[in-house]
Amino acid sequence: MPVIEYKFQISETGRNVIPGYVEDRGHFYNPADFTYVGWVKAEADREYWVPDTIEELTKAEMVTRVLGMHAANPMKAMGDDGEMSEDDMTNDQVTAMVEAWYDAFVTANS
Repeated sequence: MPVIEYKFQISETGRNVIPGYVEDRGHFYNPADFTYVGWVKAEADREYWVPDTIEELTKAEMVTRVLGMHAANPMKAMGDDGEMSEDDMTNDQVTAMVEAWYDAFVTANS
């Protein structure tokens, strides 16, 4: 089960906490629905319960998620000097960035 979409859970003390089953966490926060992207071990590799309703994300679904976020709040391109520019990234740039991130994320966590 690798890449997932998750939300905080509420602790007994009323604080927001990251679910214990999320390993590599905190990526691509979406303020529209308060979700993050993270990683969960494959079922055969874990000794704990993960909800059946957890959203797994394929690379294409991850691209769709981030393009939706980009449409609502455009991501800025990097300038030649490595600094963020005033120019918005194109959809093609966002797609390429997310696909590269996804591949590296899966490789790092597999």
